[in-house]
Amino acid sequence: MLAHELNAAQHSVARSMRLQATGGARIVEVAGLVPDGSGSVELGSLYAGQHREVWATLQIPVGAAMVDPGLLAVTLTSPSVKPMRLVADLAPVRVTDDPSVAFATLGDAWAASVVDDGYQRMRTDVAAAVQAGDQQRALARIEEYQQTNALANGYANNPIVTDNLQQLPALVQEVNDTFVQGASQRNLWSKGTRSDAYGKRRKGSFTPMPAPAPQP
Repeated sequence: MLAHELNAAQHSVARSMRLQATGGARIVEVAGLVPDGSGSVELGSLYAGQHREVWATLQIPVGAAMVDPGLLAVTLTSPSVKPMRLVADLAPVRVTDDPSVAFATLGDAWAASVVDDGYQRMRTDVAAAVQAGDQQRALARIEEYQQTNALANGYANNPIVTDNLQQLPALVQEVNDTFVQGASQRNLWSKGTRSDAYGKRRKGSFTPMPAPAPQP
């Protein structure tokens, strides 16, 4: 994992990405990350050839049938170029109190954020709890993930998320097995799970680069 990090650092295009909402909306979380005191979220580095997609949860003012969320801005800093600020003007949204209407609009972009990011973050947290010998914390983290996404998917009914949630009993069994097998097995399982989760979060986030044309 350290080798991956060192190699990535050498090829980073932007060392810091920060997401901020201005106007009517407030950021609640972005890919499980919560805003700091400034109301913005630090997203980390962007690498050469990388295509990143994150699921952002925004809070909008209540009391109106239509709300203008305002602007969503990304700032990038790099050692080689001056800082950049990219701004998206969010379209007005219709407000509803019916969760079946709101969650039914969630599509595969949301499902990908659950499986590729949220699930792997949860596995990383579980691995840390197992390595620390805290079985209850590991199981509670799985339960939290299951409840949060089962609620939303009850309306969205996305097969990608449905399949993902069906994998959770096997993960619970793995965690319980490690505590039967002893500390050495817990340590081995934790390291392997953390490394696998890291790789799967990065997998698919890079746009394939075209092969150079042969020289005549």
